[in-house]
Amino acid sequence: MNLTNREEEFHIGNPDLSEQISENIDIAWEYYFGPGQGNSVSVTYFQKDLEDFLQLDEFTRDVQVLIDDTDPDAGFEDIESEIRFWTNASTRNIKGVEVSGYFNFGDFFGNVPILQDFSFVPNYAKITGDQTNPIFDQDQLALGNIVQVGSQLTDSLTNQAEEIYNLQLFYEWQRLSVRLSYNYISELQRSPSSAAIDTLEFDAEKENWDMSVQYRLFPDRDVRLFIEGDNLGNEPSDQRFNGSDPSLYVRRYETIGKRYIFGIRGSF
Repeated sequence: MNLTNREEEFHIGNPDLSEQISENIDIAWEYYFGPGQGNSVSVTYFQKDLEDFLQLDEFTRDVQVLIDDTDPDAGFEDIESEIRFWTNASTRNIKGVEVSGYFNFGDFFGNVPILQDFSFVPNYAKITGDQTNPIFDQDQLALGNIVQVGSQLTDSLTNQAEEIYNLQLFYEWQRLSVRLSYNYISELQRSPSSAAIDTLEFDAEKENWDMSVQYRLFPDRDVRLFIEGDNLGNEPSDQRFNGSDPSLYVRRYETIGKRYIFGIRGSF
């Protein structure tokens, strides 16, 4: 451990880790329809059962660091730090359903000329499951020893959002191509549910609007002018909090604002 590191977070190793084993099942149904079978709807059911699932745990302890890293004779002081380490959760069971599709507006609104060149691509996933979280000897953790004394079943999954969906709208006319997309990820739990409620760590839900416009300069060569806009809604890129209320204790808040890129690309 770096004795000059005054950060409030440290990582330690765990030599007792076991390899993670996974058994997966996927069942999919697809249906194509419309002129030329160009439109589609698909539904996929998936299930994943994991043994010795790898997860990141943490505990809090006092760590001795140098008071002045330029003067070792100044002595040490204690600072409270979060110690993070990888462990094996006993089991993790994930199941969910994903629904997606492709719809060409021209096939549905043939008598509306302005819609002929639009298409719509939605995708939605719902994910649920449970896992067993390890319980550690707190006295041993205070000494830096990782000793598991039991496990606890919970119906929440760490590092896995319950809902994910995105919507994309395309417009293509001659050499012009436009794409508008919306992406959403629901609240995501970072820390195991065996922790106290006020120390549980979550990522707040995220949503994002993106847009791109491309114009092909020549009909027989792939050279395009483009402009891309990311995070058009100016949403935070990282928003993490503790407890059950996102506004009560914000642990991290990061925003990079909107971003625009303009240029030319091609293949030769």
